[in-house]
Amino acid sequence: MDFEEILRYIQLSKKKSVDVERKLLPQYPGIVREIAILSDSRICASFFDRNITFSDEASVVFYLYFENNSKLIRSLEKFFSCRISNWHNYNEENIIFPDCHSTDILDSSWLAFKKDFADRKIEFPVGWTKFVISDPYWEAIWDGKLKPDASFEEIALWARQNL
Repeated sequence: MDFEEILRYIQLSKKKSVDVERKLLPQYPGIVREIAILSDSRICASFFDRNITFSDEASVVFYLYFENNSKLIRSLEKFFSCRISNWHNYNEENIIFPDCHSTDILDSSWLAFKKDFADRKIEFPVGWTKFVISDPYWEAIWDGKLKPDASFEEIALWARQNL
C-alpha cells in the first residue's frame, strides 16, 4: 500500500475506511484487534471476540485523532514496526480465525484486557491529539469509576446512577 492508495480507498470505498490490521492478540486468547484508518486523520482501534466479529457484542472501539494524515501514517508505521509499503488492506478479506477458545478462556481474556486497560497497559499508536472511548462502560473503567472485575450488581448500580 501507499499513502495515496489509502486516501483513495477512504474516499471511494463503501466503508469510508481501510482496515490495515486484523489479528488475534496472543496475550488475550480469542480477542482480535482491528485497526482501521478513517477520514479526518483518525484511527479506529477495535477489539472484539473472535467468535462475534462485526457486531457490537463482546467488543470495544476507540478512536484516535491525529493532527494530519502524515502523522497518523508515521505513528502506525512505528506501531506496526513496518513501512506503509508492507501494509495489507483487509477490507475485502473475511479472515476465519481458528476455533480454539472456550467461553471460560474468553472470559479470562476479557478480564485481563480490562485490567490492562484500566492500568493503561494496552498499547495504542502514539502521537494522537484526541482519544475517544466509544462506550460509557469502558470509559468508566478507564476513569477508575468501575473496577475491571466489577460484579453484575456493581455494574447495574453504576449504570442506574450514570446512564
